[in-house]
This record gives sequence, C-alpha cells and structure tokens, in this order.
Amino acid sequence: FQLHGSGPGLVVYRDPDSSVDFSDVNIGEVWTVQGACTKWLDQIRLVPRFQGDLAQISPSTWYVSPSGDDGSDGRSANSPFATIAHGIEAAATGDTILLQLGRYVGEGNRDLDFAGKGIVLRGETGLPEDVIRDCQSTQADPHVGIHLHSEEPPGTAVEGVTIRNGNPQGLLVEGANVRLSYCAIDSAAGTGVYAALHNNNFCDYR
Repeated sequence: FQLHGSGPGLVVYRDPDSSVDFSDVNIGEVWTVQGACTKWLDQIRLVPRFQGDLAQISPSTWYVSPSGDDGSDGRSANSPFATIAHGIEAAATGDTILLQLGRYVGEGNRDLDFAGKGIVLRGETGLPEDVIRDCQSTQADPHVGIHLHSEEPPGTAVEGVTIRNGNPQGLLVEGANVRLSYCAIDSAAGTGVYAALHNNNFCDYR
C-alpha cells in the first residue's frame, strides 16, 4: 500500500500502480477501480486521519435526566439533557449515555434508534428499578422502547434500566449487535425482546 495525503485529515489507501485522479473523491466514498489496480486490491477508500490531541477522541459520557434540559450541553451531571434521543444524537460510537434516576416518558424517550452507533445506554446506579423508561403504549398508540436495525456494532449495550409498556416489544433488534445487561422489560404487549439477527449479529442477555 502507499499512503497519499489528500487534503486535511484524509489519507488515501491505494495501489501504487493506480493512475486514478483523486481530485473529485470525497470523504466516506468508496471507489471501485477497473484495470488500474492489481487483483488483490480493487477499492480505494478515504478514511479520517486524526490530527491533534489524543484526548480529544477519548470516549465521552453524556448525561440525561427527567429534570434536564435539551438546551444543556449534556456533558455533566449538573447539565443533563432531558431526553434520551438528544443524548443519542450527541453521542458517537464508543460513548456512554448515563441515565440519572427517575422515570422517562414521552417523545424522545421511546422509539429510540441508535442510528448505527455503537453506544452504551446505562442506568446511573445499575439497578433497573432506579431508571424506568415507560413507553406508555396502547393498542391505538403503540411504541417500542428501543429499535436497533442499522448494523450497530459489537460494544452496543443497554444496561441497568427498566423498559416498560412497549408495544409490541420493549426491545426490537433487527440486524444489529447488542448486549442487554441487568435490565427489566415488563408489561410489553407482545414480547419483551425480539431479535431477528442477520449474518454475524448477536444479542447477548445477562
């Protein structure tokens, strides 16, 4: 492989014999090259290259509380977000969303989607009775607790929370990886957890 700089924060991985013009390649794109590369390398990919203090890319903890404010920065226990969805939006793969004690209800606290991020959703004390997510579902107005369907990677986890009144499920997993630890899922209209796994996905219960 040869490494070629292609603008700030980018590295191009390519066959040294390739004659491809990279001027129009954007970050995140994958290009398939025909006739310009050897048989053992048929793709060109741009990937982020970190520049700066390593501490800046350490995993973050985001705080959420029923008495919080989505206008807060969510960076500390004293300035938590109000909704779990806001924490998910702020988080990146590897981050933890810490739920402070209380009962979480309403929009932003049900029908949660991790959007492909490998994050940990964790109750503050680790005791599910201390952090209750009530979906408040009815037959006429169904809501799941969490729906993972975007190939969330290993390391994704839900820990130490109660998911209540999901309909038809408390946790719905379709083609994702997740570890479920020390949780209580009750009063679901259908199944507490439904997992439809694809390829090498897993759903781990503890």
